[in-house]
Parts: sequence; C-alpha cells; structure tokens
Amino acid sequence: MILLATATRWESGPLAEALSLSPSGAGKAGGMDLTLVETGIGPENARRSLEGLDLPARTPLSAVLSVGLCGALQPGMFPGDLVLEARGSPESWLEPARLRAKDLGLRLHMGTVISLDRVACDPAQKRMLGESRRAAAVDMETVSIRSWARARGAQFAAARVVLDGVDERMPDAAPKDGSLRSLAGYLLGRPMDIPLLLRLGLRQRSAMRGLARFLRSWLESVARHETESAA
Repeated sequence: MILLATATRWESGPLAEALSLSPSGAGKAGGMDLTLVETGIGPENARRSLEGLDLPARTPLSAVLSVGLCGALQPGMFPGDLVLEARGSPESWLEPARLRAKDLGLRLHMGTVISLDRVACDPAQKRMLGESRRAAAVDMETVSIRSWARARGAQFAAARVVLDGVDERMPDAAPKDGSLRSLAGYLLGRPMDIPLLLRLGLRQRSAMRGLARFLRSWLESVARHETESAA
C-alpha cells in the first residue's frame, strides 16, 4: 500500500477526486492500493496523526508520499511548478515522474523539501533557507512524514506543488487547521490579509489541480512499470 499524507481538506479534496478515492480515502492506481490521510497543519499535528493511524494489517506499507502545497526556496521556481524529493524512493520512480510532468506541461524540480513549524513568510528568510539548507522548497509537514515513513522501513517521496515563489511575501501565520471555522476566525483577526488570501486561494485551486493530475498519471505509470518488471 502507498500512503499519501497531506495537511488540509483543500489539498486532500482535489487529490481524492483525481485518484477516484472512496470517502475513507482508499483506492487504487494501476492496481496499487492507495490510502490518503489528512494530518492537520504543522509538524506536530502530522506526527500525532500518523502515529495514531490504524492501518490494515493485511496490506503492508510499501511507500509514503508527502503531498500538497509548498513554498519555493530557489529562484526560477514559480507557482504551479512541481517539486519532487526522491531520496528514499526507488530509482525506477524518477524517469516516469519526469515524463509525466513533461506530458502534462508542468515544470518539475528535483530537490529537498524542508519543514518549519510556522509559515515561511519573509522573502529574505526563504532565500536564506534555500542557500543554507540547499533545499528546493519548504512546507510544515514533510519532515515529520519522512521520519515516520523511515521508522517503518517504507520508501518515501515528497511530491509538492509551489504556491509562492521565493521572492513573494506571505501572511505571517496560517489558520490552525483546514476547517471553515478556523479560516473564518483567522480572517476576522487579520482583515488586511483578505485580498492576499483571496489571490492565494485562487492560485491554490489551480496548483492542486495540476498536482492531482500529475500524481494520477505518475502513480499509474509507476504501477505499470512495477507490474512489467515483475512479469
């Protein structure tokens, strides 16, 4: 089984639709069993959510994918671009990823995804992180997801889509979770952020649709390759 872990329903919704998953988050891609889980926002929520999972004993966990949005840490990366961290994933996954992204007209960057416990909002901070950590992108969950996967001996990859470029300023906080109540409370406390958040919301929808299309095509290609290799 491949476990896909993402933070919020705004990320999980497009992925579940594109992968034709059941309401419980279960489904298949090219014959491979998939399970999609929402962890909540931030490294601690991700860790607690994954540790509390009750996975089917009859279906071994083969790989874990950290999926969703990210912020770019390098120049030349733009909203809607894909970021793939492939350390810990099979070598045979890489070429299908490049080909599927090209077929879909999506730019794919290979590199490390790092995580913070807060939003990386300042362009100077993002440039510094990119240089000092030699990282491609930043989010708030991938480090916890990677650690959980490795502790269980599962293969790992992060497949993320860029929401903000390295030189874009972001709001200095985020809603506590993906609920409408949390979002409403956040907006009431930060009315000056509303125009920016509306722009980011529209961008997010487009970005997640692109990531969803890529994941569907990529996972189906990986499944075909593994089936052919086993034959």
